[in-house]
Amino acid sequence: MSVSWISVPQKPLKKGLMIPLKMTCPSNCVCSSKVFRIWYHMKCGSPQFLTQNGDVICNCTEEFIKDVPFQCEQAKKSQTFYKIKSISHFLMSLSQSFTAAENTLSYNDLQQFISNLQSNLKERWYS
Repeated sequence: MSVSWISVPQKPLKKGLMIPLKMTCPSNCVCSSKVFRIWYHMKCGSPQFLTQNGDVICNCTEEFIKDVPFQCEQAKKSQTFYKIKSISHFLMSLSQSFTAAENTLSYNDLQQFISNLQSNLKERWYS
């Protein structure tokens, strides 16, 4: 995958496709923002990517999307973190990531990514 507008993590990666994590704040965030944004890791500051396995990765960490804490600028003021509560909200909020991925992935790769992501989320979310 080639992503020209954002650099991919430098650490060794598991095989599989990944896309930049671009979505809205979780629905329970204090800001109630519906603006799509690229997310950066709070500790290392590097951009985060979503793998087809449902993991969010950056230069320093890799964890399942359900376990990732998110904090926008408004939430940072109150030192509050939010997590994604439901699969449906997560998939709806990823529409911008999928749209951006259309520029870097082939149609077949994007279809494979979405299909694998849905299967992995279904398997891992409630386990």
